[in-house]
Amino acid sequence: LAVQISTNLLAEVNVYNLARRQEQAAGERVFVQKQMDEKRAELRQAEGELRSFLEGNRLYVASPELILEKNRLQRQVDMRNSLYSSMLQAYETARIEEVRDLPVISVVEPPEMPIEPDTRGGAKKTLMGLLIGFVLGLVIAFVRDKLAQNKEAQTDDFVEFSQLKKAAVGDLTHPWRPVARVFRPRPDA
Repeated sequence: LAVQISTNLLAEVNVYNLARRQEQAAGERVFVQKQMDEKRAELRQAEGELRSFLEGNRLYVASPELILEKNRLQRQVDMRNSLYSSMLQAYETARIEEVRDLPVISVVEPPEMPIEPDTRGGAKKTLMGLLIGFVLGLVIAFVRDKLAQNKEAQTDDFVEFSQLKKAAVGDLTHPWRPVARVFRPRPDA
């Protein structure tokens, strides 16, 4: 039963992790695809602006202002092209991750049945624990009953013992009391 539970648990954890990873990759792919479409449109617009400039200014080499404008438009096209390329690469990576079905968990040692039965004596230890607990419970009940009977009797010895016990507990909970008693002046002095 333990082997079956362990095997099933590993299989279910692996299925869950795989499904979760694929869902996450699908969400990332959709997001990157939207970004990629936007970057493609921006690239097309920048290319259109550069083409319009080149068509309108065939002899731009003679003017320094036109050369600067052409260089600015070219840089814009280059920048948009690199952004689009990186988005395209991220999109392809997300698509690959979405269909990847490799297990996430690597099982170092699969669960297996033991060769010999467990000889740790679980039943014996349980019975011993129950027996010791029963005996200990009887002893505690007996002591509490005796203390209650003594309290009802209220002998002088018991009253004196109770007062000494209170003083000792007070000294333990307040450790500076005995020190204070040493330095406190005595009434007979």
